[in-house]
Amino acid sequence: MLGIEETKSKPPTAGEIRPIPRCHDLAERLSRSAHAIDPPIRGLLIGGIEVAADGSGVVVFRIPESSAAPHRAPDLHAYVRRDTESTPMSMREIQDVTLATRARGERIEARFQEASHKFSALFGGTKGKAVSAVGYRITAIPATTLSLPRLFGRQGLVAYNNQFISVLIEKQPLNVQPTPLTQTRALVRGVEFFFARNDSGIAYRIYQDGSVEFEFWTASRTELHIRWIIAELIRVTKTVDNVRSLGGQPDLEYSVEIEFSKNSLVSEALVILGWNDGRLELATAPLTLPRLSFGPKTEIDSLLSDFHTDFFDACGTNQRDPIQIRLIGT
Repeated sequence: MLGIEETKSKPPTAGEIRPIPRCHDLAERLSRSAHAIDPPIRGLLIGGIEVAADGSGVVVFRIPESSAAPHRAPDLHAYVRRDTESTPMSMREIQDVTLATRARGERIEARFQEASHKFSALFGGTKGKAVSAVGYRITAIPATTLSLPRLFGRQGLVAYNNQFISVLIEKQPLNVQPTPLTQTRALVRGVEFFFARNDSGIAYRIYQDGSVEFEFWTASRTELHIRWIIAELIRVTKTVDNVRSLGGQPDLEYSVEIEFSKNSLVSEALVILGWNDGRLELATAPLTLPRLSFGPKTEIDSLLSDFHTDFFDACGTNQRDPIQIRLIGT
């Protein structure tokens, strides 16, 4: 934070405010300068807070733990904080951070593979009998492991349960009501919210490390609707908001993976109904789309638009320009 005078105690603490003139202008210049950091720090926020009518105030920095560390400044050094100073990292420190980042990436990869294996088991069948015909999953894994308290019995974790989700698709409003989650059960280091009947089901699993898993499966149809998928992707991102706020890291970066599956005993391609109920086909189902990521809430709209582009490209459509999707009411 800039604009706060430190005390002379050891270690120093925040003292009185010493307003910086035109704090918003300074914050904007610092944000532009941060673009030179290599690689960029996702989720880095720099903003001014006015404390006087003349526009003077303080500049606040929010720097999340990075999934791409170490980072290099324009002077080609990577820096580390030592007490009250930032000093260049030694080669050994750079190697240690690089190895830690690699281990974090391997952990995330393992969690995605675990989610995919669990999802695939829904479509395995027993003695030639299909368990489910079609379905999809959305898995969100945090860049940094959270340490959440026990989740079973905690209310309000899954967002928008029994409420309409409103989005703008190319400025056209769309309301979707998700399936209510009526049952809950404890998991090891997690909790599951679900709704199930004989031929279909929907489930949310949330774990104390911050991971969020969604699954939908059905044996009664070979069609899905893009509206359902968009609605659940929104509900996953908003559930992530609840989870990372509970963990005290509201802008923590998450990676998101979306997989579509159909049982091999179903000969038809997975049919998707588009916005105007036009029929699209995922001829290559099962299919896992390229992973997406988001940090602050302001990046959710971009995630929705990127998903739409990837999905319709996977269906082989001739859509030329990306469709803009915006979540209403955030």
